[in-house]
Amino acid sequence: MKDLSYVSQRLVYDYINSTGDSIHKIKITNIMCTYVSNARQKYMKYLEDQKLLSSQNKKRKSITFDEIQELKNKKRCLEKDIKALIRSADEFAEKAEENNDLTSICKSNNLRRSKAKEEKLLEITNAIEDLEKKIG
Repeated sequence: MKDLSYVSQRLVYDYINSTGDSIHKIKITNIMCTYVSNARQKYMKYLEDQKLLSSQNKKRKSITFDEIQELKNKKRCLEKDIKALIRSADEFAEKAEENNDLTSICKSNNLRRSKAKEEKLLEITNAIEDLEKKIG
């Protein structure tokens, strides 16, 4: 908008210089008054639009920031679950070795095969990256 203001000022300055008159000799007509009034209204409308646009951007960024925080919390919980599953699987495997127990080996293998949690973790990580790209 500053560029437009500078251009407008330059146009007025050039017009005054081209007429060769001083500022005091220029006749102010109704058309000039109308143009000035319309220009002011357009400028005020522009400022309102910019204010609205910036508030919408802030709101959108805050919403996406909240979504990112929520996804990061879910990611932390899933990472804890995965670590707990792996730890349990290791414990069952050790117990199976000590006791020669096949059921413990089956439980250990079932816990190791639970890839659904890891897939969910990958989805959440991708969603976080997408939202961060959207913001930045």
